[in-house]
Amino acid sequence: MKKIVVIKNKECGQSLIEMVFAITIVALVITGVVVLIVTSIGSKNRSFSRKKAMEMAEVVMEDLVDQKRNNSTIFWEKSSKIGETLPNFLGYSYNVGYSGMDCGANDCAVATVTIKWGDDQNLSINKFFSKEVN
Repeated sequence: MKKIVVIKNKECGQSLIEMVFAITIVALVITGVVVLIVTSIGSKNRSFSRKKAMEMAEVVMEDLVDQKRNNSTIFWEKSSKIGETLPNFLGYSYNVGYSGMDCGANDCAVATVTIKWGDDQNLSINKFFSKEVN
C-alpha cells in the first residue's frame, strides 16, 4: 500500500500576493515613464515650433529694417500685411501692422510682426522706427 503524503505549504498564497503587488508596482513605474516621455516629446515639439516662429519674425523684421534703409518712401507708407508666408516657413504666416507715435518733429512708428502657426499659436515682436532728420 502506498501512502499519500500531503504537504501543506502555508507560503503559497503569500507568494501570489507578492507577485500581484510586484506587477502593480512595475505597471505604475512603466506608466509614469511613458507619461514622462510623451510630455517631453510634446514640449520639444512646442519649443521647436516657437523657435521657428521667432526665426521667421526676425527675418520679417530684418526685411522691414532693410526696406526703411533702402526704400524709405515705401516703408513710410506703412502698408500692413496680413496672412503673408515665406518659402522656408511652411505652416507659418505673418502679419505686419504699424502704430503711430507722437515724436515731435520726426515721424515715428512701431512695427508689430505677428507670426501665427498651428492651433491658434502666435508670437508678436515690436520695433520702434523713426525718420532720420537730414
